Amino acid sequence: MNITRTALSCLLLAAALPSFAGVIVNFDSEAAANPTSMIDASTLTYDGGAVQILGSGAAFVTASSTAVSGGLGNFYGSVASSSDHTSNKGALALEASSFRAYVATGFNGPFSVDFAGEGNAHLVALDKNMNVIATFGAASENNNGCDTGFACNWSTLSFDFGAGVDVYAVDVVGASGLQWFDNLSFDNINASTTTNGLPEPSTAALGLAALAALYCARQRNSRTSGRV
Repeated sequence: MNITRTALSCLLLAAALPSFAGVIVNFDSEAAANPTSMIDASTLTYDGGAVQILGSGAAFVTASSTAVSGGLGNFYGSVASSSDHTSNKGALALEASSFRAYVATGFNGPFSVDFAGEGNAHLVALDKNMNVIATFGAASENNNGCDTGFACNWSTLSFDFGAGVDVYAVDVVGASGLQWFDNLSFDNINASTTTNGLPEPSTAALGLAALAALYCARQRNSRTSGRV
């Protein structure tokens, strides 16, 4: 009975530990808040500052002219139909050869980004010192079948080094003035040590996990000692 009770306690402690998902930046809320203006993406913060877009003037948050009243961007959803656009309110209009998606604490899971428009695009993964880890791509997209003057076909660029490699930035390289990028997805973002003097959630989770392990170990030791 004691063994069953201890095992159940350990399972409950483990279940109580918080889990953390990745971050997806889709630019919809930013675009909807500024439908008639193209906003320099480097001037905004995303997911509470976890993600930054670097490169002044490189990319602009743009509202779809078909999804948001007054929107300036000539892109919409994933198929060549003007009826499939309502969920895609915002995207980044590329106005240079590339923009940089930066995560100050790094991440060690999959990364992906969707793009539409004309031409090739590829990704460059960078380490903490902004040295190139690897280059991925290239993929090509076009506007075939879209309403005249619009981009509607979307492709996805991605990579995944797994948990053993921390990536701190991704250069998204494409065709200036011809492409839109959306749904930047970062998995397993590393948490910083503290925020305003308080432990980050993942740091607290690790602490709880350590306490749970210590409790279970002591319970096992107690049972072992009782048999001697």
